[in-house]
Amino acid sequence: MKKVFATTRNVRAFYSAMELINGQGRGKAEMALVSGVFGTGKTETCQKFAADNDLIYVRALDVMTRKSLLAAIAGELGEKTKGHSDTLYYRVVDRLIDRPQMLICDEVDYLVSKGIVEVLRDIYDHTNNPLVLVGMNEDLEREIKTKLPHLSDRWGAVVRFQRFEATDVRDIAAQICEVELDDSAVEWITTHGEGRFRPIERWFYQAEKLARVNGLHTVSALHLEPLKSKTNGRKKARR
Repeated sequence: MKKVFATTRNVRAFYSAMELINGQGRGKAEMALVSGVFGTGKTETCQKFAADNDLIYVRALDVMTRKSLLAAIAGELGEKTKGHSDTLYYRVVDRLIDRPQMLICDEVDYLVSKGIVEVLRDIYDHTNNPLVLVGMNEDLEREIKTKLPHLSDRWGAVVRFQRFEATDVRDIAAQICEVELDDSAVEWITTHGEGRFRPIERWFYQAEKLARVNGLHTVSALHLEPLKSKTNGRKKARR
């Protein structure tokens, strides 16, 4: 398997949205909402984008409070993480006004359910820095529009990460898989990979291993089908 970051349809949609909310040509930065089923690359894409562009990436936790969220953001900014909530808040705001940076908050579902997401809205309103809210709930967009319509009014872009279809699997395979897959293999992996990256990647690995052992130049569904029964057998044995 090639050790490269696969650029998928979801990734391209994300990058287009990031350009849109940066305020280029519009004078004001905006928010973006990124949502979709787990396993479609949201976290990996956000982490890479943040690392490549020196942005702030924070992952929300189920146990987070307003204070711990602010402390996490302050820490990512290189600021002190001790103090009362209001002290931490203005420390973060002052830093972002002085040196603007996009803020990406992952697993934001936890913050929406507790109402803590309002802290991020306040930071956005005070600093006019781009803000990206990333959630694992496919219904997050509807939930925010229902519970927090004033928040959804600020969205400049909405990205919905989709399950991977056959065209996506073929695209990913061309980038990271080190054996050729024919159309039947692509369709087979699409079905058995359940539209998520990690299972698809595991089947790529199995295809590569199969090709090495048997001297194959191209792998088809007929080659992969026997592996399914072996994999299911191992799962049953572990139970």
